[in-house]
Amino acid sequence: MMKTTALGLAFWASVLAIPLSAHAQPLPELKCEELKEETVAPIAALCKAHIGCGYVLNSHRRCADAKGYLERLQPLIGEGTKTLFGIRKEVTPDAVFTAVLGGEAYANARDLEERSPEARETIRKIGDVVRAVGAGEVLTGRWKTNVQWVYYGQVRDGKSQGVGTLISEYGSIERGTFGDNGLKGDGDAPRKTTPNPMTGRKSIDGPARTVGRFIDGHFVRGQILSISSDELYLLDGAWSYDNGKQTFTGIKTYADGRRFEGRIVSSLYDAGRLLRADGTLAEAGNYEKGKLSVGRQYDGSGKTVIAEIDLPAERKAAEAKAEQDKLLQAQEQERRKQEAAAQAEQQFRASLQAMNAGQLFARADELNVQGDRTRAREVQRVLMSRFPDHPLTATTARQITGESGGSTAAGGGSSPAGTANAAGRPAGTRLSSQTCEAMKQTVMTTRVPPNASVTASTETVMFMTKTVLDMIAGGCPTDGTTPAQIEAERQERQRQYAAAESACNQVQSGGRRCVPQAHSSAGAVSKPPVASAANNARQSAVGYDPVTGRCLPVDSCECQQACGVPRSSSGGGGIRTAR
Repeated sequence: MMKTTALGLAFWASVLAIPLSAHAQPLPELKCEELKEETVAPIAALCKAHIGCGYVLNSHRRCADAKGYLERLQPLIGEGTKTLFGIRKEVTPDAVFTAVLGGEAYANARDLEERSPEARETIRKIGDVVRAVGAGEVLTGRWKTNVQWVYYGQVRDGKSQGVGTLISEYGSIERGTFGDNGLKGDGDAPRKTTPNPMTGRKSIDGPARTVGRFIDGHFVRGQILSISSDELYLLDGAWSYDNGKQTFTGIKTYADGRRFEGRIVSSLYDAGRLLRADGTLAEAGNYEKGKLSVGRQYDGSGKTVIAEIDLPAERKAAEAKAEQDKLLQAQEQERRKQEAAAQAEQQFRASLQAMNAGQLFARADELNVQGDRTRAREVQRVLMSRFPDHPLTATTARQITGESGGSTAAGGGSSPAGTANAAGRPAGTRLSSQTCEAMKQTVMTTRVPPNASVTASTETVMFMTKTVLDMIAGGCPTDGTTPAQIEAERQERQRQYAAAESACNQVQSGGRRCVPQAHSSAGAVSKPPVASAANNARQSAVGYDPVTGRCLPVDSCECQQACGVPRSSSGGGGIRTAR
């Protein structure tokens, strides 16, 4: 009687090498002229009438293999038994199993009996009980993968219960004691190990034969002869399963005689020892990803330790060294940075000693524009220390105390926009007559160099204009000039200075800002001459008002030629510096 039911997939998915989620296609019918030969045709017809035998026959993809299968099957069926209706030949599950196992593709599966006496005994016992049960009842069905199967054996409540044989349409076969979900007890599951055209290996990786104890389709105890990368090995021990992770505890013996004794998790060594083919100990300890992590390695005798392995400690040491190297590198970078800063500071201080007063004044102004007020003050102190009598020293002193209207504003360049009217300054903050005279001589003797660049010309004009503004702010004496005229002159000079500075900055590049400084004909900042009032009096009888720009006496020819500055038509235009 034939019935339809279902069996578990856990073990069969691996046996058939079909993913559980796959949807297998039915195999096409095998058509071979060889099967029509007179010596083969009768057994072929008999095999096709048996569902399981027909599945195996049709699973062969080469006609020669199918014919070989039938030739192995024929003697197992024998001459048949006599009945009232004549000779009756019958295909049995045991005959199908034996014929399958005799094929070339199952050579490795047969090898298990030679390698493991325990497996050989289990195989014999399973064969005895299967033959005793015979064909039994027949169940058919289809797995979720769309693969058809047939079961021959003991049945209870329409399900496989007891000894039987299970065959799929792909020709896979297993036998033993079954439960609701597949093998449940001793079982024997051989597998083809044919060449794998996808990888070029001699056979497909996986178990060639599994013999031992099953629980609900899971193999838990016994022997597995398996193949990995063309290497045959025997597993003899126990298996456990947790969240899809398989753990084996026992002995793994390789074809060359090497063996591993211990625990293997997901096909990788986890803990145990590895012995050479001659039985000597090669290594022992705990493993990480299949490699000895903490343990010892031994010489050829297996008695002398040649290496102590501690990969976690090595990693920790390597991490500590990397951290130390990182710290040392940071310290070295900081040291180099400090050395560079010290060298730069030394070069900076040395450069201050080589500059003249005008260069120092310009450098201080440039540093103020850059926001480096500390260094700007240092440059100003050097200027005052090296050139105490220079007219720029007085201007610098006022800038330091914050009283000079020409001091650098925060975040901007030198600008006289904030210069105060001398009339409103306290008497104690006025410049001395000697300083005023020196500043006047500086303005009178400063000239724009011939063929000077736009920058040099404009910065010289800015220097002259700023000096005049500092004189106005310092309350330098003027002859016959009213406070209103002085204020008007101050505003005009501020306008001239701002225009010159703006024009100069527009032609700069690289972030440079123009500063008020006098350029010599060689292009360097010149040191303005400083003359006392007495010397000036001896050199010329011509008088000069730096605020209004008028020579005294106004009508003298010497004033017209010596001053070198044309009078303004208004009489109060002063020095015209930016034209």
